[in-house]
Amino acid sequence: MQEKSEIHLVHIYEEHEFAKELNELLANSFTVSSESDFEDGFSLIHSETSLIIISMPDVSQSLTNFLRQLKTSQFNLVPIVAIVNTDEQVYTRNILKMGFWDYYSREYSVTTIVSQLTEFVTRQIKQHSIIQQLSFAIIDDDIIHSQLVKRLLENQKVKRIAQFESGEQFMNYATEFDVFLVDLVMKKMSGIKVISKIRQMFPKSIIMVISSIAEENIKTTAYIQGADDFLTKPMNPTVFIAKLSSRFQHK
Repeated sequence: MQEKSEIHLVHIYEEHEFAKELNELLANSFTVSSESDFEDGFSLIHSETSLIIISMPDVSQSLTNFLRQLKTSQFNLVPIVAIVNTDEQVYTRNILKMGFWDYYSREYSVTTIVSQLTEFVTRQIKQHSIIQQLSFAIIDDDIIHSQLVKRLLENQKVKRIAQFESGEQFMNYATEFDVFLVDLVMKKMSGIKVISKIRQMFPKSIIMVISSIAEENIKTTAYIQGADDFLTKPMNPTVFIAKLSSRFQHK
């Protein structure tokens, strides 16, 4: 695990005594900033924040507004988890539907919750470390979308990113990358043909399709020609990053 000062957690709470006990235990491994107000809590989030913890028992308008603000901000990829007073299925299902990544029940001891949170954060840090070391080729003639994907990868601190506006342009370059992100509809050479050629040249690379076309026959063809995964535009950044890290964690 990284040095304590590099791992920042934000805790927004309602019950002071519980928050105090949780923060003290978390502070043994992490830098913890906490607030009892959502507006003030949001101001604590920054580029090095690894996890947001909400220990608020009730679903309130303030919580809804906070989640909406987080989703539309530059911090929308920061994991957010809830500490709940009950694990009743109706309640916890609603929590997950709101956008929380996971929940932790207070029926467990604070020590156990801290252990579970530590495991979660450790896995997140490993995920980011893996992604940062990868090289990416974006093959897409949609310049706006290509730039959005490039910015997303740069926000994950990826250093090696190349962009190509067509299959032909990439073929002239013909260099191996860890991950190829390929659109399907491009001029002259289709994405399906590009996938086939990449798979022949670089059998160990990961090929992910990112396309606005989501028909099952197209997905099937892409997989047959060598694609490893398929994402539909507009791409969900959280799912994209999770799929990447999952593939390379198990390599």
